[in-house]
Amino acid sequence: MCVTSRIKIKEYLKEYLISIYGSEPVRFPDDSDLLATLHDVRITRPRNAPDDEENNLEIVIPYQKVGKNARTHNYISRRGQLELQKKVQRLFSANLNEYVSDCRTKGYEYHASIEMFADQHNLQSISIGGLKKKDYRKRVKKRLHSVK
Repeated sequence: MCVTSRIKIKEYLKEYLISIYGSEPVRFPDDSDLLATLHDVRITRPRNAPDDEENNLEIVIPYQKVGKNARTHNYISRRGQLELQKKVQRLFSANLNEYVSDCRTKGYEYHASIEMFADQHNLQSISIGGLKKKDYRKRVKKRLHSVK
C-alpha cells in the first residue's frame, strides 16, 4: 500500500503530468526535481486542514529511508501546492518550447507543431491559442534575458 496526497493544480498541467507519468495516482521518478520539491513541501496534516475534495490530482508520496515519514508527513499546504505547480509549469513550458523548436527544424509549421504537442499529451482543457501564447511568452522572455 502506498501513501498518496491530493493537490490542486491547473487542469492542463494535470493532463500533462498524467501523459508523462501514467495514470493517477501520479508517481514522480526518483531523479525528478518534482520529487525533491514534493519532499520539501510535505508537512504533517494540521487539525484545521480543509478536506481534499476540491483538489484534482492524486500523487504518490514515496517512503524515504532517511527524512520525513510518508505516513505522517503526507499533507501539502496551499503554499506547497503552488510551489509544486510552479515547478510543473516550468517543466511544461520548457518541454513545449523544446518540442516546438524541434518540430520547426524538421519543417513543421508553428501551428501544426503546437497541435501535435497538444495531441501527444492529450491536452483537452487548454486551447491551441493558449498554448501559442505560453510558447510565445517563453520565447520573448528568453530573448529578453539574452539581450541583457
